[in-house]
Amino acid sequence: MEKKLSVRLSAIAAHIPAGSRVADIGTDHGLLPVNLVRSGLAAHVIATDLRADPLAKARRAVREAGLEDQIELRLGSGLSVIVPGEADCIVVAGMGGETIANLLADAPWCRETGCLLLLQPMTKAEQLRRTLARLGLAVEAESLVRENGTVYCVLAARGTDAPCALSPAEQYLSRPLLDSDDPLMPEYLDRQIRRLEKALEGARRSGKACDIPRVREFEEDLSALRRERELLNHDRT
Repeated sequence: MEKKLSVRLSAIAAHIPAGSRVADIGTDHGLLPVNLVRSGLAAHVIATDLRADPLAKARRAVREAGLEDQIELRLGSGLSVIVPGEADCIVVAGMGGETIANLLADAPWCRETGCLLLLQPMTKAEQLRRTLARLGLAVEAESLVRENGTVYCVLAARGTDAPCALSPAEQYLSRPLLDSDDPLMPEYLDRQIRRLEKALEGARRSGKACDIPRVREFEEDLSALRRERELLNHDRT
């Protein structure tokens, strides 16, 4: 029996155009590639993983599904095993935002080829958004999903020739998300505010000179998010 995708992976799949050539970075068990091909969302998938054991599990799943001709498995780190142009949609999910940011920084061709990036950070999404802007990658869409009691974001980004400057609020919630009516927005926004309040309190208590700029930065970001919360409350009353 074919295993169903998790809520997070289903949210990623929802952004993939039918018939795409997909690269799934850090495929783990290979569940996403199998489901993408079976559903017709992917014509071909390159599934990669840094470790041999997860890739062996993915290989078994692909073999059991009879999809060896459409799913190719590669062992290697990040995007280093992908040739520019051989995938028009790249998925990087289930990693920390900092890790995803580093993988993209090491592959500047992602912006130049115009491929669609589907990114699902487990932590530090704001750092990933800042890196995307710095690399010239614009967030085209962002959706939210709750899994096991936690709300996660899924970012759809693509290279652009236009500047990608972010406002303080847009580091924590992309403009497409802020302009949407996503029902999980209030919960996600409140979570970002609580995280910033905690970070600000810690920076103030440290008493270190190096934390003075961080205090100012946190204060500015927190003020921006609180304004967005007020606007959201006003729009929904």
